[in-house]
Amino acid sequence: MKFYYFVDKEGVRQGPLPLDDLSTYDISPTTLVWTKGMEKWLKAKDVDDFRDILQSSQVTNDILPATENPEETPKNIPNTSPVSSENEYVDEVSTEETEEKSSNLKYWIIGAVLVVIVSIVFFGYNKTESVTDTVDTLAIDSVSESDYVDEENIVKEFIVNMYNNHLYDEYRFLENHCTRHLLDVLRADYEYDGTGYAVWNFRTCSQDGKPDSEYENKIISVESLGDGWYTYEFYDGGWRGKKRVKASVVDGEVMMDVLETLYDECKESFNAEISKDWNLSGYMESDGTRYPILITFHQQGDYFSDCVYKNVTYGGRLNMTVSMNESYLHFEGRDGNKEFVIKLEQNEYGNGWDGYSTIGEQTLFTHLEE
Repeated sequence: MKFYYFVDKEGVRQGPLPLDDLSTYDISPTTLVWTKGMEKWLKAKDVDDFRDILQSSQVTNDILPATENPEETPKNIPNTSPVSSENEYVDEVSTEETEEKSSNLKYWIIGAVLVVIVSIVFFGYNKTESVTDTVDTLAIDSVSESDYVDEENIVKEFIVNMYNNHLYDEYRFLENHCTRHLLDVLRADYEYDGTGYAVWNFRTCSQDGKPDSEYENKIISVESLGDGWYTYEFYDGGWRGKKRVKASVVDGEVMMDVLETLYDECKESFNAEISKDWNLSGYMESDGTRYPILITFHQQGDYFSDCVYKNVTYGGRLNMTVSMNESYLHFEGRDGNKEFVIKLEQNEYGNGWDGYSTIGEQTLFTHLEE
């Protein structure tokens, strides 16, 4: 439903009001009107939405109550009623007084109408001209000041409904409520094959629930910032987040165009954890022969990645998995058809890790240090 502003006969801006309700107001063909999407204020007669309203108003003005004109009352009709001369005199005087009063009243009405018309033309023109000079700016400001209360409520309810009922399992919901621009952004961020969209752009970066929490998913609050911008705070698996989205109502549907992250507790926590590239050198020893080795991997909090084992002597190279804590290191991989496992513990000198490597049936003493 469209909402319109209009300038009344006193030059005062009214609205926003639903189009269907404007038929009850005094809208004339020259009344200035404006709604969202119009570049400037226009006269009602130049806006298609007001065609029916103006036609209805014209019909009402054309159907006026019939009045009898005393001057056209037939005269010289023979009086067949037997009346006294006194009654005839009274009737004659009464008729003359009535005609005089009707004539005076008619002139008073005509004079009053002329005064009103002159006032409207003179003062109304000046006010309309003044409003016209500033009305475009006023209309733009009104949108940035969130005058469309109904639209704000619609968007707020949409965000709550989206997060609570659709965000986690209905990718197509986003396709119906995102502009082409935002869909392109979501597609670019989507790292898997298929037709889904990056719903986590609307959430935190968490893949798992927050430890020691109730893992709840719910909206905390939605706030309008004006000019089509909204923020919403939420819990995502217990992690707290805050997003900023630009949205508007288009043809009765909420469409989102821009999405920004303001706060992501999971990401903040992730960034606060240890982030380190490990480079360990050492050797594997068997029958008195040492084979120099290098192991590199990346640590991010409790997560490890990109672990590579290198045998310097033979140029061998293996990808491995790693786990560690303050006292031990544990690597696993495969050398051809052989299982390759390295288990080490912090040595008593505190300068590295000592232990054994098992390659198939072969076992080698192993030492690593930073």
